[in-house]
Amino acid sequence: ILYYETATFCNLKCPSCPTGTGLLERPKELVNPEVFKKTIDALADWVFILSMYNWGEPLLHKDFAALVRYAADKGIIVTASPNLSMPLTARQCEEIVKSGLHSLKVGIDGASPAVHALYRRGSNLEQLHKNLRTLILARETLKSATPIISVSYHVFAHNETEIEEFSKQMSEMGVDTYSAVPAWLPPDGTVS
Repeated sequence: ILYYETATFCNLKCPSCPTGTGLLERPKELVNPEVFKKTIDALADWVFILSMYNWGEPLLHKDFAALVRYAADKGIIVTASPNLSMPLTARQCEEIVKSGLHSLKVGIDGASPAVHALYRRGSNLEQLHKNLRTLILARETLKSATPIISVSYHVFAHNETEIEEFSKQMSEMGVDTYSAVPAWLPPDGTVS
């Protein structure tokens, strides 16, 4: 398994994330596509799964879909976990589906925008839902089985009452899997 981030930064400020809180103190950079390709070329015979995320937002790289395609064409299973909290066009969603991305995991922490944003600081739940719907529509239109879309609902004291509504939303939207999972509590105590 290779973890290789396309971006070292994120557009959100989640309180448990070392990127969101600024603890990593690393420069904000996007991977150079040529360096990415050289890395994939050198490791393709030994890498079975490429996780294109860790502490950065993968979709902030304008060449995300092309980078996924490059690795997928080498027979590597590619996964990503974007926050989907930025405007994506129908064309961008189609490119993501066509890229060969195997799975896409998203964190949603509320059924209402205000509750979701208590932890996912800077996220726009309506934009996120729109992007999910557009990705699912692109997948259906292109008759693709991938990416498999899963959603995790990180449970906190402030959002546990919205789990049922979240489940209803995900079911209606048509995501492949969704579940409530334990939350990562921020060290500053702002969320319990």
